[in-house]
Amino acid sequence: MMDDPQLTSFLTGLPLESILSIKFSPLKACLPSIVKEFLGQVNAAG
Repeated sequence: MMDDPQLTSFLTGLPLESILSIKFSPLKACLPSIVKEFLGQVNAAG
């Protein structure tokens, strides 16, 4: 996923901190495997 420069630019431009810290807690509604993949992508992006 992070091999695509356009996608990387899009993802790094998202306000992830504000998205993930809202009261709804979107990661709580995801399957654990999705959360694990998401966190792996976040770590890979730096």
